[in-house]
Amino acid sequence: MKEILKPGLKAGLSRQGGTTAGGQLPEEEKNEIVKSLCGMCPIHCGIDVYTKNGMIAKIKPQPEHFAQLLCIKGAAWTEMFYHPERLLRPKVKVGGGWKFISWDKALDDISQKLLDIKNKYGPESLAIYHGAGYAMSDTEAMIHRMANAFGTPNVLGTSGLCMGATFSAGKLTFGNIVMPSFGDSRCILLFGYNPSASSLPAERTIQRRKQAGETKLIVVDPRTTPLARMADIHAKLRPGTDGALALGMLNIIISEGLYDKEFVTKWTLGFDKLSERVKEYPPQLVAKTTWIPVETIIQMARMYATNKPASLYSGVGAEQNTNSLQTARAILSLIAVTGNYEVKGGNRAHRYFNFARPTTDKQQLMRPAVGAEKYPLLWQHHRMAHWSVFTEGINRDKSYPIRALLVFGGNPAMNFPDANKMREAFKKLELLVVHDNFMKGTGPLADYVLPMAGYLECTEVFSHIGLPFIALQNQATEPMGECWSIAKFVTELGKRLGLKQYFNWGTEEERLNDLLSPQGVTVEQLREKPGGVFYTGRTRRAYERDGFPTPSGRVELYSSTLGKLGYDPLPAFNEPAESPLSQPDLAGEYPLVLTTGARLIAYTHSYEHNMPSLRRMEPFPKVEISPQTAACLGIKDSEYVIVETQRGSIKVKACLTDDIIAGIVQITHGWSQANVNELTDSEQRDLILGYPTLRGLLCRIRKV
Repeated sequence: MKEILKPGLKAGLSRQGGTTAGGQLPEEEKNEIVKSLCGMCPIHCGIDVYTKNGMIAKIKPQPEHFAQLLCIKGAAWTEMFYHPERLLRPKVKVGGGWKFISWDKALDDISQKLLDIKNKYGPESLAIYHGAGYAMSDTEAMIHRMANAFGTPNVLGTSGLCMGATFSAGKLTFGNIVMPSFGDSRCILLFGYNPSASSLPAERTIQRRKQAGETKLIVVDPRTTPLARMADIHAKLRPGTDGALALGMLNIIISEGLYDKEFVTKWTLGFDKLSERVKEYPPQLVAKTTWIPVETIIQMARMYATNKPASLYSGVGAEQNTNSLQTARAILSLIAVTGNYEVKGGNRAHRYFNFARPTTDKQQLMRPAVGAEKYPLLWQHHRMAHWSVFTEGINRDKSYPIRALLVFGGNPAMNFPDANKMREAFKKLELLVVHDNFMKGTGPLADYVLPMAGYLECTEVFSHIGLPFIALQNQATEPMGECWSIAKFVTELGKRLGLKQYFNWGTEEERLNDLLSPQGVTVEQLREKPGGVFYTGRTRRAYERDGFPTPSGRVELYSSTLGKLGYDPLPAFNEPAESPLSQPDLAGEYPLVLTTGARLIAYTHSYEHNMPSLRRMEPFPKVEISPQTAACLGIKDSEYVIVETQRGSIKVKACLTDDIIAGIVQITHGWSQANVNELTDSEQRDLILGYPTLRGLLCRIRKV
């Protein structure tokens, strides 16, 4: 099949953006700098894109943007855009193989099948998923617009297993999502968070303050991360026990009178009840539970409470277990009792950017999203369906009829727990459509695979995770081949579904201005300020005027909402469902504790694994194991081993390292040849939010 080159590609230019043998760039070629955002991870750092004759020539950090850096993923842009395996034309599965198809034919077929499924099962039979890279963007708003107009509540994101517990805990406790202000903190406390691999702007801020002697640093992690090496205290805990540690710290802070008496008295609800609860978590008991020495627990509690202002952040490492919401509540309670809320250098309220969404009559007719009846808080707080129970909706024996799934820029068949069960469920769908750059793990299961425009081949708007900040990702080049943006795909599909009134824009600028209108921001403003704009001013201590947006108007250490739903209103720790303490017999058979999903700077989940420069940095999947543990098992560095849980087994290389504590092993997700999510569990869930178990499972290892 003849290769499709991108529109406007001139003779003498290769797909890699350089000159071909003997080809020369013409002297009159137009050079331009396009202000945009990197799309290689969800941080979306600002970049200057240098183009020559409409092609990308180089990318540099954008000086106007607060994150003036370009990481190794951003530097691999050529390998993403001009990769030989990139999808360039729509495909349809025919007889077990693939056949090229036009966009018109694909849209006609997909829309007709969706209408047939809707007429037979109801609108909620459609589910729509978008990857993490589109969170808090106009693209996410377009996907919700499609769902609302079609009449389905079943939009799926990552809230059911990534930061959803922390965000829900913030809303229950403070009435807002709570984020840190590292730049002015005198003490920084990190639970299960490694920004060296996931958020370089945050890492740089923390490093700068620590190296200048301006802050104390406490890192809670079973692994020795780069920041843990420079920390004043590195608390090496057993995965899944962060909640016990936070409650133990609260025990010390309250019993020693280190709490902020004025803030607690005036602005909290349930402090007396919390004080009684934390008596159940004395340092000696917490030390046995977490594997952290008593002296370390006492020291970190005092350090956090007495070095103000202090900020903390809890990453996904602390919440991906069966105690996720209460763990997050316990951690956030540390902010409240020490009075480190809405003070410079402490933690602060974060408000989402509200993109416009249509109101339709269909919204009144929608059933709750799949999982909403079982886990109502996730639906109330995030308006997302629930991945952990999604497969139950596909099962023909169940009453909830999920029959079609649209996947935008994501790979759920690999990146979500209990991957074998997820793949089997996908095979039962009547329609599976994947819109992506590459044929990854979910693509081969699909009925249609459609080519997606890269991040510099379309214009998008992204708000920032943690700051009231929004910026424009300007298009810098024409899409390769027949690649379409998600917005274009959704718009054209919506028209064919009879929903034109919700996608009736004349230009891309009209579309974006419509979506931006609720916050009073325009595309023109974003172009004038390429480094981004703050869409709301900072009002410190707004609660002094308005109270807190909770039922009581106070910080709810004792949650009235949880109490009404029949859950424990106070933060509590429950031993993980699968652990050496909760299942000692099973631990005899599977003696090691497995934690999964630690980030790698080279990759974002399963993305970028096919890019040569990044693959050279991280060439193969591995299990991190301490030399002491490896010696007991007779395992040598770099030899292949089998890692096994109750759910399955994978073959990986052993990586012996002192950077992980004995008895714990870690495997990063995203590898197609050794998918750790074949070992994880979707049945053992957090009682309140339904979070699956990705950290703290039991496993065993043997040599191949």
